[in-house]
Amino acid sequence: NLARSQILLVTPYFVPPEPLILALRQAAFRGVEVKVLVPSVNNHPTLQLASQALYTDLIQAGVRIFERAPPFLHAKAFLVDDAIAIIGSANLDPRSLFLNYETNLVVFATEFAACLKRVILHDFAQSREVLYSDWRHRSRLRRFAENFFNLFHPIA
Repeated sequence: NLARSQILLVTPYFVPPEPLILALRQAAFRGVEVKVLVPSVNNHPTLQLASQALYTDLIQAGVRIFERAPPFLHAKAFLVDDAIAIIGSANLDPRSLFLNYETNLVVFATEFAACLKRVILHDFAQSREVLYSDWRHRSRLRRFAENFFNLFHPIA
């Protein structure tokens, strides 16, 4: 909520709780560059569909979503304003955030953030941005599947 210039987020499972979705959208509305990186091919296809159900609202708010080509991306990182870095085992899904025993490290050091940013930007360079102009043309069956599996994301 306090980001001023940039949020970079990397996660293999992107089905965040509603308050985090709202925070990302609000940041983008405020002019913060918000970029999310997820794998293009997920080892949990239904979770990927649930995640993709969120794309339209996020993209329309100005959040940029990128899908990284294989191999499977299992990194978890969050970088805010080149100053706050979060790394650890927690995915951005309800199971990781509220059920499993996960550990994240929050680092307030610009040197560490700069190193992490280089790694994250390398992964972004291996990815493809999901553009709304393309995304809106997916089939009705695909949209149905995304929304169906998104119904279960609070218990994913």
